[in-house]
This record gives sequence, C-alpha cells and structure tokens, in this order.
Amino acid sequence: MPQLLNRILLATLTLGLWSSAPGAGAFTAGNSAAVEPSTSGLRVETIAPGIMLLWTPRHEAKVVVAEFATFLALIEAPFDDRTVREILAELRVRFPSKPLRYVFHTHPHDHSIHAVDPLLAAGAQIVTSSANLPELEKLTGDVSALRSRVILVDDQFELADAINRLRVWLLKQGTGEKQWAVPTPEYMVFEFPASGVLVSGCLYNKPKTYHEVVSSRKKAILRFIETNAPGVTTLIPTNTSSGDGFEDVCTLQMLRDSIEQGIKPEEVSKRFGEMTPEQMRAQADAIAAEFKALTPRAFDLMVCASQLNKDKHAEQSLILLDIAISIFPDDPWPRYQAGVRAWGLGLKDQAESRWAEALARGKDDAEREDLRESAQEVRSGT
Repeated sequence: MPQLLNRILLATLTLGLWSSAPGAGAFTAGNSAAVEPSTSGLRVETIAPGIMLLWTPRHEAKVVVAEFATFLALIEAPFDDRTVREILAELRVRFPSKPLRYVFHTHPHDHSIHAVDPLLAAGAQIVTSSANLPELEKLTGDVSALRSRVILVDDQFELADAINRLRVWLLKQGTGEKQWAVPTPEYMVFEFPASGVLVSGCLYNKPKTYHEVVSSRKKAILRFIETNAPGVTTLIPTNTSSGDGFEDVCTLQMLRDSIEQGIKPEEVSKRFGEMTPEQMRAQADAIAAEFKALTPRAFDLMVCASQLNKDKHAEQSLILLDIAISIFPDDPWPRYQAGVRAWGLGLKDQAESRWAEALARGKDDAEREDLRESAQEVRSGT
C-alpha cells in the first residue's frame, strides 16, 4: 500500500495542481462537436474539453482519449494489436507533440483490453489493479516488461494538470456496502469532474429506441454516482456504439429512466416463479406476445431467465428461454442458454440438440467457435 500511495502522490505532484480549464464546464449530451474527419479511417468526436472518443471501423471499438498539457491518457485498448495500433497511429497524427503516457482499462474482457505489447512499444504505462494484472500478463510476450511499466490501483488514482483532471475509481465485486455489482472481481470507472463525465465501460449502455432490462450493474453505477461522484451528468459506455444501435453518450437521466422503465428481472422471476411449469407453458403464446412488444432483443429475456434460475426456478427458466427462441429464432444465444439450462436439469439430449441449433445459427466462424467452446465448458464442468 505505501508503494501505491507514493505512486498516486507522484503522479499528482509531477502534473501540478489542477485548476479549471478555460471554457470547461458540465457536458450535456447533444452538445458535442461534429464528428471529425480522420486520415486513418477512425471515427473521431470531441465530447468535452480534453475528452475525445475514437471508434475503429472493423469492431466499432470505442476508446476515450484524455488530453493533458504535455501528454495523453487512453481509456481502453480493445480487441487486438491491429486495432490498438490504428488508435496509436491516429493519436500520433493528431497530437504529434504529446506522447501517450498512461493507458487505463475498465476490466480484463476483450472489448476493454486485449492488446498490451503495442502499448509498451509506445512507451505507455498501464494502469490496472492486482486482480487484473494476471489477465494482462496473458496478453503479452514480455511479462517482465509489462510488470516494469504497470501502476497498480487499490482504491483511487488521479491525474491532474492545468487543463484536465481524471479521477480513477476501483470498484470491487461483491454485495457489501463498499462492494459493487460489477462483472469482474475488480473494475475501474473514470471520472472527469470538470465536465461531469464518467467513463463506465459496460456498466450502463442505452439502446437508442427503448430501455433494456434493469441489471444489477445499472443499479450499482447509479448508487456509485450518488454516493461518490454526485457531479456526474454524463456516462460514456465503451462497449457499445451507435453503429450497434446504442447511444454513444448517455445522460444520467437516461440511466434513471432505464431503471424506472426497463424490464425488471426480479419482478419477472417472482411472477413466473409463482406459476407451475404447466401453467407457464399454457400461457407461452401470450407471454411471447407481451415480451415481443417490450423488447427487440433476446438479451433481455436471457437476463430474466438467469434470474429465474438464480431463484431456483430452473424449469420455468428453461420455458422462458424457449419463449425467447420463439420470438428471436435466428439468435443463437437463447438456444445456447436453453442448452445450459437443460443440461443442468439432466436433459442432456435436449441440451445437445439446442447447442447444435445454436451453432447452426452462428453469424460467423468466431461466434460459432465461441458457442462451441462455451458448450464444451458446460459439458466438462469448467
């Protein structure tokens, strides 16, 4: 811990005391600058003073660039070395006199970070946490080089100078007062206090046309903002984009509306958990019509089915997945999840049939391999 605190103090003191940048102020969605041209083919948009979004066209990968007086910081390095090299090349063109000094990531999934060596080659330090470091070590050909360039955060970390301020919060997974419903054991979010912006990764994203299912993540990020960062008015999810049908930048009000208006898994679980499987099957057509009017994606029903299973209603969970299949017949993932549920109920032939159907509907080789590997993990109990 003393070494960590020394690093935090060193980072803050060497950058100097922060003061408000000229023209800085709370950002509200809709007042961002127009999308700018890019020689590399990346989509580029300035969100607020010192905050820029970059998207790569192949993956719709989204990263956040924080500009300081003499250097840059990057939040997220997703998918593969090629994607990250494209991002680094764009930064060199746009900011020829400002080196990339720090790279942050929300968590260790591939849409957050999946390339390390290009970052090390660029001279950047990687800011992560002790639980996430072993995952990053799997991505590099030189573990010793990575370890020599890592800053570990245990609670908070801050970069600040005369034009920008970035505050890093480490959220630890759990259900206690100081723990959070996040998808990995340790998860970072990033606050820009002057602009009221929070980079929240995959904790909250908003489809353009509706409010999706209310997950524990959404409630957790709202609780975090209200408890620790009350000045936040805007959230940037890095795992989705407008190209995928989502809002690129979300408001705090969108989050509140989603929690109020979205499908609530606990309520769905209580409702169907009080039915017998026979009653639920008898009403399957009516249930399908109801959910078809509420959501355009199978994802929402899969979350509700997961809650049913968590509440020990495995058979009703499988029936809800069957309903999801009837609404979204071309989506492979409800079939995959139905196979998982059938396997857990001891219906192994039915599970194998669902997995074969899912595999046949995979959109490409990568998705089919993901489905195949996921099913094999269930078979082997890993």
